[in-house]
Parts: sequence; structure tokens; C-alpha cells
Amino acid sequence: TRFDIAGLVQPAREVGGDLYDFFLVDGGRRLCFLVGDVSGKGIPAGIFMTMTRTLCKSFALREPGGPERVVDALNADLARENSEWMFVTLVLCVIDLVDGRIEIVNAGHEPPWLRRADGTLERLDGPPDSGGPPLCFVDGYAYRSFAAQLQVGDALCLFSDGISEAVNAAGQVYGVPRV
Repeated sequence: TRFDIAGLVQPAREVGGDLYDFFLVDGGRRLCFLVGDVSGKGIPAGIFMTMTRTLCKSFALREPGGPERVVDALNADLARENSEWMFVTLVLCVIDLVDGRIEIVNAGHEPPWLRRADGTLERLDGPPDSGGPPLCFVDGYAYRSFAAQLQVGDALCLFSDGISEAVNAAGQVYGVPRV
């Protein structure tokens, strides 16, 4: 009753690697959610997407140290035996449902947007030393999180580049400003 979640995955032409997931951690005190995009299309991207979601949830439920440790572990496991040289852009967020603090790790993905209750918009890029490259780009990369504070009535929006890079019949890209 403390939050609402809405999500949609709608492939444009074929099976792809866009993903999202959400689940409670720490006995229901915190909500973990993620949005990502696997390189490529077709069945290989779909399989890699499934592996990403499964491993991420597994690490988030049992990895001590917060979201940056989850992303570090995910990067290490996905990169292992990655013979297809695939990669994943990903934003992982963990919200404390009691105090509204959110921790964000961005691994090369489009940053989240925060719409405050008063209607103002903030792009949550984080400081320059936060985040990092897409998963499977750099072995052993130490991802860094950053924090933001949510207030009652705020809305957080995460999306894949499938929206911002969509092209209409005239060949015009939708773009981030229109999102």
C-alpha cells in the first residue's frame, strides 16, 4: 500500500533483451527494482536477459553490502564464459520503504527520471564517480551507487532505449526529451 509499480515490455519486431523486475528484500522493508537492455536481438538476447534477471534477484536477496555489491557480483557472473560477447545496460534501484531513501547503480543505462509531487522533473545522473560501464564491458569493475530522497507523491520513471531510440515512419527518432 506504500507504492505503485507499473511496467510494460512490448517487443517492436522480434524477441529482444529488454528487461525489468521488482521484488521485496530485507523482509519487505526495501523494494528492489531494475530495468535493463541486453545487446542484440533474438533468442540469444532473450536467454541472456533471463540469466540477468535471475542472477540479479538471487544476488539481491542474499548478497550483503547493498546494490553496488549486487551489480559487482552480477557483472562477474555474466562476464564468465560470455562467448557471444554480449553486454547489458542496467539500472538497479533499492528503495527503503520506511524513509524513502533510494540507492541507485547505473551500469551504462539511460538514467532514471524523478517527477516530484509538485511536478518538477529531475534526471538522476548521480555524481561523476557513480555508476559505470555496461555489464560485461570491464572485468572486475567496482560499481558505485548514489542516493536520492523520495517524498510522498514522487514518481520514478525508468525506461529502456527501446523507447528513446524508437523511429517513426518518417525515420525520426523519438528521443529522450520526448520521453
